Amino acid sequence: MKKLAKMLVVLCALFIIPISGPFLSPATATVVCSWGNCATVPQEGGPEDINSDSGWISRSDWTNAHLGSDTTKNVDSNMNHHMVQPLINLLVKVSISPDGTDNNSMEVLNTGKHPRGGYTLYQVNLGNIRIQTNDNGIPITADDGSVTFIDTEDWYYRIKVYRLDDSIMLP
Repeated sequence: MKKLAKMLVVLCALFIIPISGPFLSPATATVVCSWGNCATVPQEGGPEDINSDSGWISRSDWTNAHLGSDTTKNVDSNMNHHMVQPLINLLVKVSISPDGTDNNSMEVLNTGKHPRGGYTLYQVNLGNIRIQTNDNGIPITADDGSVTFIDTEDWYYRIKVYRLDDSIMLP
């Protein structure tokens, strides 16, 4: 039985499953699952109420900042996601890049391993979240395990917010 359960976990992690529901159809959305968390992800032309993307935004002051959806450089703002959902129903991904391209990007994970740097997510209301950095900026772990901080460098960030759906019905 354990072997079957492991196989199902691997299958869910490897495949994107088309779904349907009151706001979604197999042509417009899929479900991506990772370690038991599932997110509805729109395909091209999908409904805007299941994800939000800030695009790449330039910044050079990463210390004590609010990373959000305002595209003006170094302006603190909230991430407006338009999903009318509490934070617990959202999957938030923060990426940074030295040149504002997906090819040179890295995901910022707030694991608590480096308490001197990172970010915290706050719910502002059902349509906005605040991504608050601390006094040291964003920690970057190098291949050798050393940590440096993005604090005053000219880099870019991108925020993607996905609505989690815990009532997924598979076809």
